[in-house]
Amino acid sequence: MKSKTIIAGTFAMLVACGGAPVEHHDGHGDEPEGHVDEPAHGELPTRVHLAPEIAEAAGVVVTPARREVLVRTVEVVGQIEPDPDRVSRIPAHIAGTLASVEFREGDRVVAGQRLASIRAPDLGELRAQKTSIGARLVAARAQVQRLVALEAKRLAATQDVIAAKAEVAALQADLAGATHQLRALDGGGRAAAPGEFAVLALRSGLVIGRHAIVGDPVSADSVLGTIADLDEVFFAARVFERDLGKIAVGANAEVTLNAYPGEPSVGTVERIGNVVDEAARTIVAHVRLRNRDGRLRAGLFGTAQVALAEAAGPDPVLVIARSALTQIAGENVVFVREADGHYEVHPVVLGASSPGKLEVVHGLREGEQVVSEGVFTIKSTLMRSTFAEEHH
Repeated sequence: MKSKTIIAGTFAMLVACGGAPVEHHDGHGDEPEGHVDEPAHGELPTRVHLAPEIAEAAGVVVTPARREVLVRTVEVVGQIEPDPDRVSRIPAHIAGTLASVEFREGDRVVAGQRLASIRAPDLGELRAQKTSIGARLVAARAQVQRLVALEAKRLAATQDVIAAKAEVAALQADLAGATHQLRALDGGGRAAAPGEFAVLALRSGLVIGRHAIVGDPVSADSVLGTIADLDEVFFAARVFERDLGKIAVGANAEVTLNAYPGEPSVGTVERIGNVVDEAARTIVAHVRLRNRDGRLRAGLFGTAQVALAEAAGPDPVLVIARSALTQIAGENVVFVREADGHYEVHPVVLGASSPGKLEVVHGLREGEQVVSEGVFTIKSTLMRSTFAEEHH
């Protein structure tokens, strides 16, 4: 049994042993004849098989390596911010005293979830008022019926009937108003307890701020906290005046955060501000990003490479998606799907880059089917086979 130090060794050893495909310049050169299905004992395997149905379930996508003209980029700094259209406050809605607070910053909540309760004297008064109006309305309607009957016998004046009906109409309006107020406050019965009002989440998302303490007095316009849907966020890039004319809405951008070096996210410039920061002399350009794993937290700083309209060079170069690249034993590699359904490791040498794309100088040929999505699944399968071989 070989030790794990063999796995941690450089991937160049694989090339020397003939287990990996040879590198190519600009898509030229020949593949070694045949493939290595079973590595020699102790060597890291360079091919792995994944059943088509498993690959499909894991979201494995292959894209042919092709030649493109890469664009130039400009580097800007900025930070992650929530999308304002995906943020909502947690309003108190009613004056009173906080009886309980049932959320904390960082909690994930769903729409309709109870977040707090407010001891609200006004709520009890409003309910009592509604009950009183309802009772008076019942009496007024009975009075109308009595007067109509008396009028038919000429024992009541027509004017009295008209006045009684007007009283019923007024009470109906008052009851509708009180009912509407209660529904606006507690959704028609959301009270946590008699005399208390339950504060519910207006949307699903992550609590990014809390401004509530049990026992605090609140008014109807008090804000108890903030909820944000962070499935999509903005990178607020600070663009210097000299670069403003180079950047356009719709341009691709590659964002690398200080917290996750070497793990960029790709998005597009959605809008560019119209106001210059007088102190920094910058304008904010918002780059929309998908926050698939939830790591793009509000406030994280980083840099973005924003694509310009001009080309980086005159000639097309062999290009892959950045998402296709991974590392094994410290080497940059991609996975190529072969005709027999196996996925083969190709060490690659990289050149220039643009948002979401990388130039491959050596290691691939044009048209080879490169795994662009689901790389982690292929890599995990390869490493599991390595450990199984090591302990065989």
